[in-house]
Amino acid sequence: MTSEIARRVGAVSLRHAPELFGKHPDFEITFPSGSQIWEVATAYQTAVRETDDDLAHDLANQLNRHFQHRWRVIVEAENFRNGHVHLTPALPQIRAWLDRLESGGTERIRLTPPLISCDLHLRAHRPPDGAEIRPIVSGLMGQGGNVTATDQLRNVLRKKIKKYARIGSEPAPLVIFLYEGDLHISRESLESALFGSLQVTFRPGEDEAPLSRAPGGLFMPDPNGHPRNTRVSAVVYGRR
Repeated sequence: MTSEIARRVGAVSLRHAPELFGKHPDFEITFPSGSQIWEVATAYQTAVRETDDDLAHDLANQLNRHFQHRWRVIVEAENFRNGHVHLTPALPQIRAWLDRLESGGTERIRLTPPLISCDLHLRAHRPPDGAEIRPIVSGLMGQGGNVTATDQLRNVLRKKIKKYARIGSEPAPLVIFLYEGDLHISRESLESALFGSLQVTFRPGEDEAPLSRAPGGLFMPDPNGHPRNTRVSAVVYGRR
């Protein structure tokens, strides 16, 4: 796909994986105006992360089968050690924690191995008046919930940029072609990775709430105003 794009936009020649500046880029593309380095990346969710995400959902389903309550619980589960959910040894401790909620007990509990097969964090939130007794889980933050597409995109792009960070003077422009794999990429997540997430700042006594970009965008200066990641010239996004 990247080779075809190069041809369609007027490349004079194309070299795949040449040795260049001591590195082996995916492509060296030559145009009438000069050469460019083209790197290719695809945003995938790792197999381990997919497995842990499935196990987190399994754990939440088990909690719902074992416990019903007026209070609702947010489940955060990660770092499954052996590819299985072993919840049974922790059931008495979770039940005792739920029973103490009505009398002012702590609204958070954290369970770790060897009692359970993962790092499990439960956070309860107070029910509204008249809430019915029902399965406890109201939300799940598994592996997929903790790592956003924006974070993963930023990591993928930063890795490519660092590959050429120490190249000497007058380097060829670096263009990164990023293709959508099984990790869905929205326009917003890509823009947030490159320019920072949009944020609104509210201040007491002020009528206006200015819109700005949060720190962390790859194309934006650091908090002191110094340029960052200037090695990359452009990011081209290919969506299925």
